[in-house]
Amino acid sequence: MDYAGKLAAEGIHVHLVTCEPDPVGDEAMLAKLLSRIEGRPPSLPPSMKLSADPERKLIVAEAADIYVSRVHGEGWTMVQPTLVVLDSNGKVVPECSWSWKTMGIAPDQDYAPGPQGIKMTIMARPDVTDWAAAIRERRAIKLREI
Repeated sequence: MDYAGKLAAEGIHVHLVTCEPDPVGDEAMLAKLLSRIEGRPPSLPPSMKLSADPERKLIVAEAADIYVSRVHGEGWTMVQPTLVVLDSNGKVVPECSWSWKTMGIAPDQDYAPGPQGIKMTIMARPDVTDWAAAIRERRAIKLREI
């Protein structure tokens, strides 16, 4: 399913950012990340952009309180998965933005208690099939486990 194309058709632009160091450059980083996916696609859809940002310069300052950082075993600071939604004026849409912190997971934890006793684990991610509707409705994006 071409979710990136559907999002682009709705005026939703996806910019993926990784803070991993090496390899240098966006194309080299894309190749590294895609190599981790079994049956991987040959590239990102044209409507998506990937940036390698080991200096963490692309972190959205207005949403800084939702980011979760940890020092990686190799000595670099990694930023845990985060989804920051910006409106057409570049302002953060907090209802639609997501991170482990918004799920209640502390930086030193792998899970947090969720509704009805369900554990909110670090394997939860915003469900891409719900992004467009959630952004249109300005509500929290549904989660799925990866």
